[in-house]
Amino acid sequence: PPQAEDLALRALFEQQWPEERLRRLQAAFRAQVLHPPPLDGKDFGALRHLCKDMCAKAGLNTAGPQGDRVPDEAKCAYEQEWDCMEPLRAAARKVSHSDLSAAVSEFLGCSGPFDAYCRSGKGVEEAPPAVRRFVAMAREKGWLHINEVPLQALEKVRREGVPPAFQGAHYLLDEGQDTDAVQLELVLRLASHAGECRLTVVGDVDQAIYGFRGANARLMEALKAKQFDELAALLPRDDALPPSVRRAGGLVCVPLTEHHRSTTRLVCAYSLVRAKDPPLRSVHAGGLPAYRVRCESDALEVRLVLDQLRMWRDRGKAWGEMSVLALSSGHLTDFMDELKNAGIPYAERKDKDPPPPPHPPYGRVTLGTIHSVKGWECDVVCVVRLNYDSTKTDEAQPAFGWSIFCRSGGGDPALADKVQAQQLEKVRLLYTAMSRARRFLSLSCALPTGRNGGEPTRRWLPVLATLDETGGCVKSFAVRGEADISRAVAEVSADADAVAAEARDGAHPPPAGRSPPPMTLEQVESHNGAFAFGPAGAAGAAGAAGAAKAAGAAGEAASADEAGAAGAFGGG
Repeated sequence: PPQAEDLALRALFEQQWPEERLRRLQAAFRAQVLHPPPLDGKDFGALRHLCKDMCAKAGLNTAGPQGDRVPDEAKCAYEQEWDCMEPLRAAARKVSHSDLSAAVSEFLGCSGPFDAYCRSGKGVEEAPPAVRRFVAMAREKGWLHINEVPLQALEKVRREGVPPAFQGAHYLLDEGQDTDAVQLELVLRLASHAGECRLTVVGDVDQAIYGFRGANARLMEALKAKQFDELAALLPRDDALPPSVRRAGGLVCVPLTEHHRSTTRLVCAYSLVRAKDPPLRSVHAGGLPAYRVRCESDALEVRLVLDQLRMWRDRGKAWGEMSVLALSSGHLTDFMDELKNAGIPYAERKDKDPPPPPHPPYGRVTLGTIHSVKGWECDVVCVVRLNYDSTKTDEAQPAFGWSIFCRSGGGDPALADKVQAQQLEKVRLLYTAMSRARRFLSLSCALPTGRNGGEPTRRWLPVLATLDETGGCVKSFAVRGEADISRAVAEVSADADAVAAEARDGAHPPPAGRSPPPMTLEQVESHNGAFAFGPAGAAGAAGAAGAAKAAGAAGEAASADEAGAAGAFGGG
């Protein structure tokens, strides 16, 4: 639309995007005949950076006891907690050792309630006494705990309104499914201007994997379903939901279904884990199925994965286009040892590492947790250790990792709901791992036979144990020895030859290279998957759809990674 040339855009991401991806976004805007935003770092960044900027303008120091230096974002949470305990330690140095122990114990005892306070959206006066004492001590020093930054930014906006520097822009929020209530209220308030809510949200509820740190996928689900009363109840304050969102034509949902990452058969495979409505359509026809492999031992699973990687290297794939993913870094230790022994170069990713580049580093196999590779992709993906110990059924004990699948809640309805929510998040985590693969996907586990030939105590993840193979998008192997590994790898190689022959013969012609033009208002309103708030005029809604499409073309939505619930909240 004509006014798009004058419309400022602020894009907020879960993590800072690499410059190369930002340039793709700029090019996508030009392709949609929209005014390309500047790439000076001011208007594109992580949501937490925007919150820090607002807190700094309010005179709050987020550097903590380390002086003027802002803590390294890659520092682990434990180190951040330890830094913020310094006020307690400093005060307790003047008293007895027992008092020091009591002070530290008090902080540790209030750390859970403190996190709850940070995510509640409520003032500190409503927090428990231990939390109030800790916050008062930090404020005396002018310090601000890193987990409290979004809440304090929101409090500033509630008290003083949106700062002039943040007014009037059209906001684009990426990874909307990983937003918590405080963050969403803050963005809704920033985007509300002159009776409109200029906000585009892009996300995929099926990739909501951060519930353990307070993210609430129900926020995005309520938006998608236009359940405004439920959404208002989920937000911290009754006035957090702008009236413009509720009015007729104020919310437009646009599903992004064109998938640009994985081949058709791989999309089919992970759609069996989390079905999409409407379904995804890959632009890469055919392809290999996903391979589900049960191994008799941990050692055989490691050997299988190494032989798969070697096979793809022999077929011309660079090591840097291969990855091995697991739920936790502890599950990858054996694989790292064997890669090192085999002389295969690898790079390990940590959950707290800086955001990965759009593509893996050339020349090294990537080993990482599923959380650490969010927003990333490569050709060859092996997801390993997809099993749990079925004996861990004691409801009184914590369930770690995949073991949540052997819990039920022990007859306690509240606990059962919590267990079900954790199980669903683990299913979404599996879906996220599977959707990293562009061309080859291996799903493996080790299920050793029980004593005296009995049933194994380990189990496949339930959703993988019941995958339907009749559609040709999943193929299974059983590996009981070295010979089975050789046969399985040879069969995968033969399948790859067949796929290559189909491509040469034109059995699966590539789709037309140009995407369709932005939707008209009528087309937008006929869909039901993403969202736009704003005026009901054709220019506003179509502009919102265009902005969502342009953003999607540059980021994960272009890969249909966000396709289930992309959104345009839109247009001025």
